[in-house]
Amino acid sequence: MFELPSHEVHIWCASLDVPPETSARLYATLTFDERNRSARFRFERDRQHFIVAHGALRDLLGRYLQIQPRRISYVYNAFGKPDLSPEFGGRLKFNLSHSAGLVLIAIAAGSNVGCDLEYIRAQSDYAEIARRFFAAAEVDQLTALPNHLYAEAFISCWTKKEAYLKACGNGLAIPLNSFSVSLTT
Repeated sequence: MFELPSHEVHIWCASLDVPPETSARLYATLTFDERNRSARFRFERDRQHFIVAHGALRDLLGRYLQIQPRRISYVYNAFGKPDLSPEFGGRLKFNLSHSAGLVLIAIAAGSNVGCDLEYIRAQSDYAEIARRFFAAAEVDQLTALPNHLYAEAFISCWTKKEAYLKACGNGLAIPLNSFSVSLTT
């Protein structure tokens, strides 16, 4: 059993590469719909990562709610963001992100929450992506940085923006350049 005070957000990070018996245990907690979604992945690795990420989320929520993970049900907003079904009383909000073999899960008591996880790749077009998708103030801040700090600052900005949009629950209906985030915190 886990407890979550109303002023806290719990962040969980785990590897998506688990032994087959762990994957099988997590698969058993998934709904029929989640199992069907996992079956649609072309590559087995992606299918397994989906199973582990969503099974881990159910396992954690079950511990907070003190119920079996397979008994958890979701409702989805118009943009596809899941929330716990009304019978759970809106007690917990959550978000999930995965990248490069890791899953990140954020859980909050009664407050919307978003998280994002990105793998930093050596990529030369970060500046072009920033000009296209970021607010002017963010582009200016990034441009002022030394080259060796640019990629990390870009990823920090991108993940903050994605996490904010995920917390809002509107997906990419809100343009990324319509709001700014701080690059320093």
